Amino acid sequence: MKEMDNNNSKSPHFLFVTFPAQGHINPALELAKRLAGTIIGARVTFAASTSSYNRRMFSTENVPETLIFAKYSDGLDDGFKLSSTSEKSRKDTAGQYLSEMRRRGRETLTELIEDNRKQNRPFTCVVYTLLLTWVAELAREFHLPSALLWVQPVTVFSIFYHYFNGYAEAISEMANNNPSGSIKLPSLPLLYLRDLPACIVPSNVYAFLLPAFQEQIESLKQDENPKILINSFQELEPEALSSVLDNVKFVPVGPLITSRTDSGTRVDL
Repeated sequence: MKEMDNNNSKSPHFLFVTFPAQGHINPALELAKRLAGTIIGARVTFAASTSSYNRRMFSTENVPETLIFAKYSDGLDDGFKLSSTSEKSRKDTAGQYLSEMRRRGRETLTELIEDNRKQNRPFTCVVYTLLLTWVAELAREFHLPSALLWVQPVTVFSIFYHYFNGYAEAISEMANNNPSGSIKLPSLPLLYLRDLPACIVPSNVYAFLLPAFQEQIESLKQDENPKILINSFQELEPEALSSVLDNVKFVPVGPLITSRTDSGTRVDL
């Protein structure tokens, strides 16, 4: 782990917290590197679960000097495995894991926040990946501004948003009775069943994840001015990025792919 000598508490200090899955870690680390490498005087702390480190899901080498790494506990330091074939069992197992992650994660992340404050290097902004609603709650308790890093395109976010805000019945009806049909959601092109996130379809093996996505969407309503960093760019999804959803501010920061030495992306939080 790197240690920093600069203790100027007035400098921006970003705390990144990522869900322990490769599809969350990779884009979050790429954005963390960009911030650390492009914002003068800023420091970035990248917090991943202990299980992520134990499973060597990412490298801590060849990063800017202003990027340091930290750990939080998700309660299962050897990693989470979903082995059951029963839908109810998968749902129960996932629910127990997310509940334990919330409990242990809040404890260990609180220690990290307080420790940095005591060392005169307090965090000034929190960035967290989806499914970590407890991180947003913790940021509010510490009066820290936060932003959700949505690691998927904004179109996917919009589908989930509309599903939980008036379109669940229509989508379920199409999935159950008209699988070759289509549906038109606000600010989105005509969508077919194959275009929708898998877990939205009740019969899909990943349907047990739907409550977690619902909690994520509902959690945003707790923020006065919610900001979502989107793994996309304006030219790719102009209509979806221009839509207004309950005062949610979309900030395109993508594409967040493998680090490049010529990356000049700057992000205004």
